[in-house]
Order: sequence, then structure tokens, then C-alpha cells
Amino acid sequence: MCKTTFSFLDVQKVYYNVAMWLTNSEFPRTQTEYEDSFTFKMFLFQFINYYSYLIYIAFFKVKPRGEWAPFSSSSVFPILNLILLARVVFFAIQERILI
Repeated sequence: MCKTTFSFLDVQKVYYNVAMWLTNSEFPRTQTEYEDSFTFKMFLFQFINYYSYLIYIAFFKVKPRGEWAPFSSSSVFPILNLILLARVVFFAIQERILI
């Protein structure tokens, strides 16, 4: 589970580069258009990055016996807490390194 959390953080760097490339490919006319386009793309990519795993667990996860597993807070909340905690720690360390 920890491996999955850190892969979320690694993929965020890839999404940043993809969003930057897509925004630069659009050739926006003004700085405001550029910032709006880039912000939308980053929001979309981060939403997909952070919530796709939780949506999978909540709606599509299959039990070992092949039965569908409906929403279970006991399986989603610990993962959500781990993701949020890892994100806070990662950005705190990153902030310390950049200062």
C-alpha cells in the first residue's frame, strides 16, 4: 500500500510535464489563457491521480471469491489517510529541501 502511495507522488511529476507540454502545444495568446489552461489540466490530472484508486476500491474491487465488493469504509478510509499523510510528509520534505 505504501508503494502505491509513493507511485501517486511520482506520477504527479509526469502529469506536471504532460500538462506543461499540452499547454505549450496550444499556443495560448495571453498569459491568463496559459495559466487557466495549465491550471485546469493540473486539476484534472491530480483528481485522476489521487481518486482513481479510491474509486476502484469503492466500486470495482472484486473479492477473492469473485464476488463484487460494495463500498466498504474499512478498506477506503485507511488508504485515503495513508495517501493524505504521505502527501503531507512528501511536500514538507520537499519544502525543506528547496529552502
